[in-house]
Amino acid sequence: MEASHTTKRAKRASALQKQTGALSFHIRPYEDKDFHRVRELFCQGMMGLARPLFYSTVSRPSNLLIMVATLALIYICTSSLLAAIGGVMSVLLALYYCCWFAYSSYVTAMLNSQMANIREHFVERPGSCFLVAETTCCDETTGRGGGGDVVGTLALVSSTQDPGACEMFRMVVDDRYSRRGIASCLVDAVLQRAREHGYRLCQLKTTMVQRPAIALYKKKGFVITKEALYTNGHSFFMLLIKLIIYEMEYVF
Repeated sequence: MEASHTTKRAKRASALQKQTGALSFHIRPYEDKDFHRVRELFCQGMMGLARPLFYSTVSRPSNLLIMVATLALIYICTSSLLAAIGGVMSVLLALYYCCWFAYSSYVTAMLNSQMANIREHFVERPGSCFLVAETTCCDETTGRGGGGDVVGTLALVSSTQDPGACEMFRMVVDDRYSRRGIASCLVDAVLQRAREHGYRLCQLKTTMVQRPAIALYKKKGFVITKEALYTNGHSFFMLLIKLIIYEMEYVF
């Protein structure tokens, strides 16, 4: 029986092999040898969101008002334009730290919990899986990808609240291989696994700055069902950046 399942999975992995330009990749189940690379991709993907969040935060009218008020107040008190500019730079640094901290605290928590034992949390858990996208030939654009490079990940986990539902986690694609169809293939593969497990609902959470991911999820049939402000126990700092979490669902 186990051999039969292995054969079926191998056939699915082969069927999911894609080629875009000079890059060829396939989707396969996670293996222990992928541990460090998967964690590296997770860190890079999550921390890479701090910058777009910072841009979004700075452009918010309330924060622009804070910077203008800081500039005016310091200039009035000191008559020094240099001091006023220094004050604004301090505000910008504070905002960037808030954006960095929002993702850094999350990454640290995950590395010490779920991502510390990927096999236990994602692979061996009933009704769950952890898939990776692996290159199979050299990519002329990056000069990498001679075969065996993990460039994307996506996991499926059974819901602890609803036995008929599952949750999608850890969607990450190496920035150097973005817009190659890797994320789309990963989503298709995970949704197919969810169908095979008999789930009626697939859920996920994403942030407002992950616009390409949101667009992809909508294209695949997911709909936004809820919006919430991310606080992580630091309400004052999180109110400055107002990081919105979207909950999305896919009905089979």
